[in-house]
Amino acid sequence: MDMSMSNPILIQSVVFLVVTGALIALAAWITRRERTVADRISALSRQTVLPNNRRPLGSPVGKGLPQAAEGLLLRNGKQRARLQARFLEAGIHKPYALSLYVAARFGLTLVLPAVCLVGVLLGRLPLAYAWMAIGPAAVLGICLPYMWLERRRARRHLVLRRAIPDFLDLVIACLGGGMSVQAALKQVADELKLAHAELSGELGIVLREIELGGTLDHALQQLAIRTGLEELRTLRSFVQQTTRFGTTITDALSQLAEMLRIQREQRAEELAQKAAVKILFPTMLFIFPTVFVVLAGPAAVQIQEGFRASQQPESESKQDK
Repeated sequence: MDMSMSNPILIQSVVFLVVTGALIALAAWITRRERTVADRISALSRQTVLPNNRRPLGSPVGKGLPQAAEGLLLRNGKQRARLQARFLEAGIHKPYALSLYVAARFGLTLVLPAVCLVGVLLGRLPLAYAWMAIGPAAVLGICLPYMWLERRRARRHLVLRRAIPDFLDLVIACLGGGMSVQAALKQVADELKLAHAELSGELGIVLREIELGGTLDHALQQLAIRTGLEELRTLRSFVQQTTRFGTTITDALSQLAEMLRIQREQRAEELAQKAAVKILFPTMLFIFPTVFVVLAGPAAVQIQEGFRASQQPESESKQDK
């Protein structure tokens, strides 16, 4: 690459990075005082004292990029709460997970366009293509962590949905044997540690909340909020109705188990119907062309040889004349 071409590109890249860094530093300095006051008010409203070595969920782990990125991208309290709920539904309970997630989105938004500029400097990518790729690269950097979080959340929902029927059957068996609800939950949590570890861990949290003085209704409500599953919300509603009207919880759980089995069969039928439509596109793109080549290939070769054989006598007759 010529020096006359690389110098303008290098100057543009340096200016871009310097301006971006200055804007990040300015935004972090402006939002620091506002964040500090908001955190202090929130701590006082909860009447809790935070030790120096502990931070609440969603607070930055340290200074630097996570703090600046979190201040820039999560200025709205509702957005922060919604993102924290997504992390809980995905089974991520680390106090620094939110800061790392936001820092990853912010970092990838800068790193991927920077890779395009580096490709230009090394002569591997034309300048016009680089400017066209910077925008999609930035969008990809923002979307990749979100896609990872949604995929993990969906995978955990699938695991929990598969475990709920076994959980209900075991609880019904324990209650039928004369156990109390708390003893039945403890026994089922121990039994499910190997087969369904995710649900067993959530049941352990429910048991700890009950041991600390919470009611079963409130513990199941928190379980439904943490997992985000409609089946567990229905379970909480069934337990609440049994407490209110005085019916036996065994009958309610039996009806819920039967309803979930019907829903599982309906979901399986729905997936089976969708599979017939989804398989149509790969069949048309990959299987039909191959079958067409296998069936029509020999006929095309024979037709071509027939045309060639018919043209040879005509050319010989012309040469004789």
